[in-house]
Amino acid sequence: MGFPNAEFRIVLGAVLAFYATGCGNKVVVNPVVNGGDEAVADPADVLTGKEYYNATGSRLIGTMPSGANVTGGNGAKLITLDPGYYDGTKTLTVSDMNLVANKIRSGTSIFGVVGSANLEIHPACTANGQSGCLTNASYIAGVPRANFAGANAAKQVAIPQGYYDGSKNATVSDANLVALNILKDVSLFGVTGAGGPISEAGLIPGQEASATHILKDKQAWDKTGALITGTMEDRGTLNASVAFAGAGYYSGISNAPLAGNICWGASFNGVAGTAACNVLFNSNMPRDKSVPAILRLLDEQNTLAAPAGYRDVPVVASDDEGYGGGALTTAGVSVVRRASAGAEWEAGVARKVCGKNATTIYSKLADCDSQHAAKPAWDDQAGDGKLSWNGEESANQGQGSWTLVTVYSTSLANGAVCDAGCYEVWRDDRTGLLWSSKIARLSDHAPVGENWCRASGNAEAGDAAICGSTTYQPQFPTAESVCAEGPGLNPVAGWCAKPDFTYPAFTNETDCTNAGGVWTANTENYGTGIYHPAKGGMGANSIPAVQWRLPTRDDFLIAEVNGIRMVLPGTLDIGNAQKAHYEWTATVYAMDRTYARSFMATSGGTPYTHRTTSYYLGAGGLRMTVRCVGR
Repeated sequence: MGFPNAEFRIVLGAVLAFYATGCGNKVVVNPVVNGGDEAVADPADVLTGKEYYNATGSRLIGTMPSGANVTGGNGAKLITLDPGYYDGTKTLTVSDMNLVANKIRSGTSIFGVVGSANLEIHPACTANGQSGCLTNASYIAGVPRANFAGANAAKQVAIPQGYYDGSKNATVSDANLVALNILKDVSLFGVTGAGGPISEAGLIPGQEASATHILKDKQAWDKTGALITGTMEDRGTLNASVAFAGAGYYSGISNAPLAGNICWGASFNGVAGTAACNVLFNSNMPRDKSVPAILRLLDEQNTLAAPAGYRDVPVVASDDEGYGGGALTTAGVSVVRRASAGAEWEAGVARKVCGKNATTIYSKLADCDSQHAAKPAWDDQAGDGKLSWNGEESANQGQGSWTLVTVYSTSLANGAVCDAGCYEVWRDDRTGLLWSSKIARLSDHAPVGENWCRASGNAEAGDAAICGSTTYQPQFPTAESVCAEGPGLNPVAGWCAKPDFTYPAFTNETDCTNAGGVWTANTENYGTGIYHPAKGGMGANSIPAVQWRLPTRDDFLIAEVNGIRMVLPGTLDIGNAQKAHYEWTATVYAMDRTYARSFMATSGGTPYTHRTTSYYLGAGGLRMTVRCVGR
């Protein structure tokens, strides 16, 4: 018989027999299960929307849902399928927000994503106390169930055809989904990473350790997970009594010098020195210039017979102070000479700008040596890397050595041949102090007469008649200072030049020009680091920094013993325009404090002079000039 428009769908696993009763198109379906016992299909057993008739002939519609594609939650490997019928065309997809290349070991594929991260690799721990390894959590294999699992590394899995009652699971897996293959502290499908790199929190750029920072043969990992093997030598204890073994790690020090073996003002390994190292003067016993100064001052105490070339009784022809009047000097002393035009030290030996652009004192010394390929005769230790005058070989008593720091010009480039506008700065090698040229007007480079107040930078209010007045300190209560700089000290405003050496010298432009003088403004600016060329362009705000001051009487006396007049410009080397002047000292005359000591650049004497004095109107019209000493 036929059943028009009838559709039969048999539930999986059921064996049905049916028969028709009644007339027409009404069909009653009676399933026969287990040998004939009747069982009736519920709507939940029939696909949604499909019609069927039960045993009484009632028309029913199925409610069994059709399964759809399934996407698991973030990081879920085990996904529960919703109840329903899956026809074999649907898929299950898993996902994890951390399933990206930079969180998976480089070259390793997890669910089709190939990693790019450089991760640390550590072996599994096999014993207590072991370092550099990882512990492994124990596990027990689960009992197989009627669930299904995807293939290894499959992120999308086909759901097999059939009906799922809501209690079955689908599982995905990847053999590489283990902690060491995942960035540390990152969770990927429920697995927390244990691989490098470590967190960069607190890491200071540029401070990462390299192989040279790690002890030799010791190993570590950098932030990318790369293995580093140290190369720094472990040298144990540093023995200070032998040659330095080289760079490396030292765990201690032995044979360190005691305080008495270290110069005063210096320290070693935290020990401050007490030894007097810079006061080793030569004996001032008269000697022949041709004889090296072999006798030290301390040695003279234990010497009865004078060494060859030394004498207890002076010789009139040679044992002088170096000033020979118009002849500048005598046979007993060789001085540092300059040609009057300034272009040569001596005939055929160019005098060049040097040390102008160097940024340290020591590099200035070296530059002055290299700029002067042709050495003057007074540099009798050529090849020592500096241009220096050595009193031990060029003078007649206990003089020391002086080294040229710079030959400076505001207009000429470093290395250029000098003119009369070049200035010099020298170092007294015994004291380490720097000495400037005489401060001069920039227009003609001639030394000017200066009172003691401006020379020293003194503007004491209690000294009302002299330094506490605008007559001698025109910016009072602010002090004008030729040498010293600091709070409350300004450079001198300028200088007045008059051919008749009018006394006193005018210290401001108005008085100068009203008196028929020529005013030259000073271009120095202590705040911005612009300094007089007589100071070599150096000061407290230059590179290198030099702090200048007016020398004391004792500074001059020590420098005199060391040979200052044989070396510095404006002493014994150039004619009266430079040399025939007294130089102010910072030392006040105790018997009458309206006076201060000065230094005679010709003979080395230290007479006292009234502090208001700028010029002497005696023979030659002597000027009171200023030279600075620096540190």
